[in-house]
Amino acid sequence: MGSKLLLRKGNLEEADTVETIYILNPDLTILAVSSSVKALLGYRPEELVGRKLTGKDIIAPEYATVLQEHLKGLLTGGSIPPGTYGLITRDGMRKEVELKGFAIEGVDRTPGLVLIVNDGGALVQRELAVEKRLIQADKMISLGVLVSGIAHEINNPNNFIMVNIPILKQAWQEVMPILEKYYRDNGDFGVAGLPFSEIKDEIPQLISGIEEGSRRIQRIVADLRDYVRIDTGKLDRPVNVNDIVKRAITLINNMIKKSTDKFSASYESDMPLIKGNPQRLEQVVINLIQNACQALTSRDQAVCVSTLYDKEKQNVVIEVRDEGIGIDQGIREKIMDPFFTTKRAGEGTGLGLAVSEKISREHGGWLEVSSSKGKGSVFRLVLPIDNERKRIRVLIVDDDKGFRSIMQEALQQHNEFDVDTASNGVEACIKIGRFLPDILVLDIMMPGMDGVEVCDVIRNRPELSGVKVLIVTGFRHSSKVEKLKEMGFSHFLVKPFDFDTFLKEIIRLGDFGDAGEQKSIPASSHSHSG
Repeated sequence: MGSKLLLRKGNLEEADTVETIYILNPDLTILAVSSSVKALLGYRPEELVGRKLTGKDIIAPEYATVLQEHLKGLLTGGSIPPGTYGLITRDGMRKEVELKGFAIEGVDRTPGLVLIVNDGGALVQRELAVEKRLIQADKMISLGVLVSGIAHEINNPNNFIMVNIPILKQAWQEVMPILEKYYRDNGDFGVAGLPFSEIKDEIPQLISGIEEGSRRIQRIVADLRDYVRIDTGKLDRPVNVNDIVKRAITLINNMIKKSTDKFSASYESDMPLIKGNPQRLEQVVINLIQNACQALTSRDQAVCVSTLYDKEKQNVVIEVRDEGIGIDQGIREKIMDPFFTTKRAGEGTGLGLAVSEKISREHGGWLEVSSSKGKGSVFRLVLPIDNERKRIRVLIVDDDKGFRSIMQEALQQHNEFDVDTASNGVEACIKIGRFLPDILVLDIMMPGMDGVEVCDVIRNRPELSGVKVLIVTGFRHSSKVEKLKEMGFSHFLVKPFDFDTFLKEIIRLGDFGDAGEQKSIPASSHSHSG
């Protein structure tokens, strides 16, 4: 791997204090170290450069010999066994860490090593948070199984209520003159244990309450069905998003007028067509505008809707901007989760954004959100323009951050791919449910939940049977590889490999169609030594 990767990797680590990167000579002299070492051990990077990693003031003495053997073994294809190791901080305290590493090769063919140091305590906390999200994701998968049956069972009795409420209303209206005459002629009398004079005005309100409750049940069931729906109808109609936005504004115009005096809409003049389902896309825009209106606290606050065309990325964008209360950073990650809502009881089901996000993915797009508490929010629906080639969703799962970053960046240079990444098996399972990849690029050796366990989850989920798995590993003949083959997984790529090899395998698994389409994707000069 060339020095280009090392520079990128160093830059990436500046934003992640959980991991610290060391670059070493074969004799374990420290050539460079990321600035996050200050938070981890108290050293400035320049204080460590030029020193031996195995020095007694850098690593706990009982680990020095064994770690030296493991690190030098990386040069011949070995690995650092999982477990904790003791490093020494600048003030002489012991720090428990987890280590990973791999061999590199400079542009002049000089060998070297990369050592990745994880703060054990911080890593545990991060993995616990990811595991908590996995539990929630599993609940959402179970929800999909339950809803279809439950919706039918709820709708049947609810339909009975909705059909009979108008009859009950009419019956009360027709019997009221008779009861009123009896009341005038004979005085008050009891109805359901209460005086007629008191209950006569209450019964119409009770009937209206039953009707509204029944309609709310109907809306909740419809939202549930939208969330778990698999077959959403044809998504191949030519659509102009300007028309979608105009129709949505017309449909929700009454709410807009009640919410703000400062509503505006602007439209891209030269907007290309996309393929999709107009009604489903209208539903997304209505949800976004409705949420923007509900976020306002004053009629002087604005809501602005606009459409844009990103020619470079070949996407169209629908943007809804409001000057409302904004979204707390702590809940921003949850707003797309089903049933999560910040509205008062009875004002929303918590499914609007979850359904909208699902519709956007069905159209090959996604929802973006940015917000500042007290300053408002911006929601962007991004959709690919109409083209013949299907964009392939790729999820790259590897605990090597450098590998993930380079492969993602390289694939994203081709407009055929939507790419996301995960750093471990638990995070991968969450993203498989949300991102629904066509291809899963999966490392085997990862801390916590490894690649074999991820494949076992996929194998036992019928709804994931369409996910194609490309397993990347540096150990061709390991027992885990044999286990995966026994489980029925047959697509393997052995490190080191160059990007051209990786791209060809992705294209083959993605089933682009004829050979001409495959040839239309240019080769790349990227490489990875794993």
